[in-house]
Amino acid sequence: MPSVVFLVAILILPGIPELATAPRWCVLAAVVPFIWYFNPGTRTRGHVLGLLFLAWCALSLAWTFNFYDGLLQAGKFGLLGLLFCIGAARRDLNAVWVAAALGAGVNSAIMIAQTLGWDGLPQVTLPAGTFYNKNFAAEFCVIAAVGILGVPRWRWLVLMAIPGVILGQSKTVFLALGCALILLIWQKNKVAAALSGAATAVLGTIFGGYTFIQRTQMWEDTLAGMTFWGRGIGSFWATYPEYAKQIDSLALRPTEAHNDLLQLLYELGPGSLVLVALLAFALRGPLTREHYVTVVFLVIGLAAFPLYMPATAMFAALAVGHLCRDRVELRSPVVERSSVTFAVYPLT
Repeated sequence: MPSVVFLVAILILPGIPELATAPRWCVLAAVVPFIWYFNPGTRTRGHVLGLLFLAWCALSLAWTFNFYDGLLQAGKFGLLGLLFCIGAARRDLNAVWVAAALGAGVNSAIMIAQTLGWDGLPQVTLPAGTFYNKNFAAEFCVIAAVGILGVPRWRWLVLMAIPGVILGQSKTVFLALGCALILLIWQKNKVAAALSGAATAVLGTIFGGYTFIQRTQMWEDTLAGMTFWGRGIGSFWATYPEYAKQIDSLALRPTEAHNDLLQLLYELGPGSLVLVALLAFALRGPLTREHYVTVVFLVIGLAAFPLYMPATAMFAALAVGHLCRDRVELRSPVVERSSVTFAVYPLT
């Protein structure tokens, strides 16, 4: 798994559509099922919740606006389900976070070179490393930084991720870091944490500027298009323009709602609440490194779409799965296949 993490961190194939995302999803699709097959791990109530969520995703294909877009997104969520299982099966994720930090180091080096004028890779916003967009690069680097800080022996590798976080200049990433720090303070002094949280909220609103206004307009349009059952998985891009009143979809055509929960509610309706229940189940208990990683991921998801980006979504699935590792195991039948015991319920 560490080698896969590193490859996903640095892979970009110029000259193809979605040059920084499609290759990463392809790597995960080619390798993750085999990794899971040979070490499926145990099942917990978290796995059951994950299976229910995937079942609802599949059911929503019956009414989604674009079946093929929906099928593609359902497949991606299925891969995240397998990564969840892999995270739950591993004793620890130390090697994963080391590989992530090394990948962040490669991107940081490229971002520094781009800042100094090198333009050897196609970019939409500089400096972006191998992620095409500097916000995506910063989101990856901040999650890698938080993860490696929980590996005492290799904690110094955080220095490789920091340039990517800073050069990305993403307000959402800085907000996520602030929330992680507040969570750390909360364990020592709840009053100080509450005051820090209030200050962070005020500063975030003040410095959000045009970006924050644009996001709220996009969210307002998304809310206007919601239905009780959801419009079906993978339907946001195709159906959003019909309800866009605040955003001119001819000038700006968002592919995601820039809020993961809002997009899940838009597409899946009540089915998305199953995923919320899974997070609540996983986040119980004493704070660990994976708690901090998950919190940073969720905060980024308030104004971006890390759930739909392969590198960040991979981290979240592994972390949440690992948080479910010590939960009560559920018994279920197993079968022997190629001398490997594997679960009857494979996708989660």
